[in-house]
Amino acid sequence: MKNILNFFKCLLPLIVGLGLQLVIGTAFSIFLTAQVSMQMSGASTAEIQAETLARYMQAAPLLILISHIVTIFVAYIWFYYASDKKRPGNPVKGFSFLTIPAMLLCMAGLQYTCSGLLMVLSNLAPDMLTGYVQLLESSGLNNLEPGTVIATVIFAPIGEELLFRGLTLSFAKKLTSKFWIANLLQATCFGIFHANIIQGIYAAIMGLVFGYVAEKYKSLYAAILLHALVNFCGTIISGLLLPDLDPGLGMSFAILCGAGVILATGLRFIQKDVKNI
Repeated sequence: MKNILNFFKCLLPLIVGLGLQLVIGTAFSIFLTAQVSMQMSGASTAEIQAETLARYMQAAPLLILISHIVTIFVAYIWFYYASDKKRPGNPVKGFSFLTIPAMLLCMAGLQYTCSGLLMVLSNLAPDMLTGYVQLLESSGLNNLEPGTVIATVIFAPIGEELLFRGLTLSFAKKLTSKFWIANLLQATCFGIFHANIIQGIYAAIMGLVFGYVAEKYKSLYAAILLHALVNFCGTIISGLLLPDLDPGLGMSFAILCGAGVILATGLRFIQKDVKNI
């Protein structure tokens, strides 16, 4: 019975995170529908729906920002009480001169891994990749508007790390004594949270690394830092790090192998960094 309760507690942050997104999106949609209906009182239902959708998509960056802010607020309060009101501590105290090089190597390794996976999909399942790109475009996640950048690079790492490495991983470690199982569970929840099969796959891979980093440093600050760097790279400088390519399957797998080497080197640096600290 205790294990069942702990397993449910592992899933609860995922349920809450998805629930917040659903509630905020639904409330905003209802508000827009009412606003458009009043402004277009003589229009047909189809015209009102089309205008509501257009305004919703236009406001998507702001909606994403609001969603992340609410998530941080809820997750921080939950984490604060779940950790017996433990103070966050000094975010720099647990780092050394090796921390930034280690994080940058992990960032590059994860970025190349994601890019390599997308290239493999472009060869094996081009229709799936096209649908994924269209989803990003329609959601506003691939634009560089200030609200989107701030939400993606600053607020998303904080809220998501509190939910998954702060809460889910803590609950999972009470479910099993084996860290790799607990880490796999929270990473799977992190992948599901992104609600898209392609984004979910590489989010789960990232979640494994974020969980490992949080465990090694015994601090969410390290995971938040790496998460922010990865999101910054994917949002701002991914084109510089790895330009748009259309390689064959062989080259795609070669990029994935190179990404593995870079990531393994970064994780090795983290082990040395933690030992020095």
